[in-house]
Amino acid sequence: MHLMHVHVVSHIADLDGLMSALLIKQAEEISGNSVTVRFADYYDYLEKIAQAEGDKIYVADLGIDPLTQPSFKKTMMEKGRRAQVIYIDHHPDDPQVLTHLAQSGTTVVHSREDCAGVLTYDHLKDLLPSRYFLYAVYAAIGDHMERGKLAAPLMEKADAILAYFEASLLTLGLVQDDEAQRLRLLEALARDPYYHDPELVQPALRQIEAVSSFISKIQGLSPTASGRFSWLAAEADFFTGRAAHVMLQELPLKISVAYRLDLARNEYQISLRRAEFACLPHQPDLLASSACNYGPFGKRATHQLSRFQHGHPLVSPFADANVLHGNVHVLSFGQQGSSSGQLCHDPPSQGVGFPNGPLHEEV
Repeated sequence: MHLMHVHVVSHIADLDGLMSALLIKQAEEISGNSVTVRFADYYDYLEKIAQAEGDKIYVADLGIDPLTQPSFKKTMMEKGRRAQVIYIDHHPDDPQVLTHLAQSGTTVVHSREDCAGVLTYDHLKDLLPSRYFLYAVYAAIGDHMERGKLAAPLMEKADAILAYFEASLLTLGLVQDDEAQRLRLLEALARDPYYHDPELVQPALRQIEAVSSFISKIQGLSPTASGRFSWLAAEADFFTGRAAHVMLQELPLKISVAYRLDLARNEYQISLRRAEFACLPHQPDLLASSACNYGPFGKRATHQLSRFQHGHPLVSPFADANVLHGNVHVLSFGQQGSSSGQLCHDPPSQGVGFPNGPLHEEV
């Protein structure tokens, strides 16, 4: 029997990417194959995929960036000439690109109903010990997708208190962009799904303290009226996705955008969140359209938008804001005079727009 070398490229930014990598690594090692894991984000995932060498290559929890779509297709096709390529993802990727990949020989495992970790577990479950469903559960909790079609029955099997505790500790304990930490966790978690270590606890406590401080800061603020909409800008020092979620939690607003400006790469990293089925009507803004088109996943729509250059229409509303390199900035929106938005059962072509004029009120 020919033993293969397997190369995994998975998302570094969250628990879903970590659990996807763990499940792939364990399934392939149980099959007797050697495995190399590398973590990537949207600014370097093409480079990491291009560097991947092996008989089998997995790309997990990395949505197809619209800016680099042609390069992504080319890279995946080149890898497919020399290796078996498996792409596992849950982001709202272009169906035509997914079809193209499948027709070119890539195994495509894709659904917007479940997170990548759950999709990975479902794809490889026949190779894994039964208890490994817990890692899929952690991924679902971390991505707020516990009610997914595949995730829901797995959630019923797990002890809810333990599962939420472990997933929360892991999610909060991840240090941003620390690949070495992820690789250590892969080994430790493979031995014990209830792994605990001060390495996780201390970063988790720091994140909780940062979130608490952020909430205290925004509680005394009032959204600014601008035409038919109200908005609020604030600054956070933790992950963009969590900052966007916290704004929705704490304020009667329906759409939240958190972004970080990376001057070194001349790019914005953006996370967009919205309340379930909520959008605000009649402003033809690209980001607003995204707010209604992406989701809902579970209770919230979740979409990571990255690698948008200065001047791109999607990030032009940020151009005049007082943005600081490396900091996270959050903008949240609601319809003026109302805390409720229009219900969007079908994705509309347009949604809430940014208020007219520059955004100068950073806090």
